[in-house]
Amino acid sequence: MNLSFGFFRLLAFRSALVLSLLPLAALADDRAIVIVADDGGLDRSTVHALKSIATAQLRKRGLAATDQESPGARTFNLRVGGRLGAKVPLTFEEVSGDRLIASASLNAARIEDADVVMERLVNAVLDRRAPENNGTMATVTEQEGRKLQKKQGERFILVGLPLPLYGTGTVGGFSLGYGYEADVWRIEVFGEYTYRGGVGAGLLGFGADYIPFTSEFSPYVGGGVGYGGATGYTSTSNSSSNSGLAFKVDAGLEAFRLYGIRVLAGLDLLIPLSSSNGVGAKSVYPIGHLRFAF
Repeated sequence: MNLSFGFFRLLAFRSALVLSLLPLAALADDRAIVIVADDGGLDRSTVHALKSIATAQLRKRGLAATDQESPGARTFNLRVGGRLGAKVPLTFEEVSGDRLIASASLNAARIEDADVVMERLVNAVLDRRAPENNGTMATVTEQEGRKLQKKQGERFILVGLPLPLYGTGTVGGFSLGYGYEADVWRIEVFGEYTYRGGVGAGLLGFGADYIPFTSEFSPYVGGGVGYGGATGYTSTSNSSSNSGLAFKVDAGLEAFRLYGIRVLAGLDLLIPLSSSNGVGAKSVYPIGHLRFAF
């Protein structure tokens, strides 16, 4: 009995000790310091501004970044590679003693762009990924923008191949649109028509989509309204159609947003408000849609 009691006391003491040390370990992992390892010959005020930007971004990511060294704190080095004309090469590193843990480098087209570049470098080092892969529509550098021919907002033409997911039989269709896309939204005028097994559905109207991510790949969701409807055949083989006000709900994935040509793949739900008694007539027409924008 006494042996068992002593064992539980020892177990409780060790558990309490471990729990008491957890906050200290977490605090050590959250502390960080930025050191200017190479100022590149820039003036002191510019280097201080770059260091402040890096420190602020570390704090934004949840680290307790300070200007004073602290045992156990994560150490980050800022290196400025001088100037190449107007360009300023920047490197951000995480080190542990003499060991390099992670490093990321980008060129700022001019010193005024260094805040955007530093944000991406800090995120790249913390996320352990290449800075070339973490650009968004708002943080693409001037050099990358020229390579990708990318602007934060642009007009484009959409050519699509709609695939009807209703009925059976021969399929076909075509769509054409013209619109404008910004960081997180797209508006367009469009027309689309598709048919399958003698039943056709189409819409000519205006649409808008919400694009939540500004990265190269992003889902989208939206809809449209305009003049549309469906055509089919009655049981006596006479043509039957319903046309008038119609709506569209769409969702899908947009790829290659940072490039001049992008691909959109999604699902459209065409909803005509007019009713039809034709064979194959429906209240909702599901349509798969593959579009190319340029």
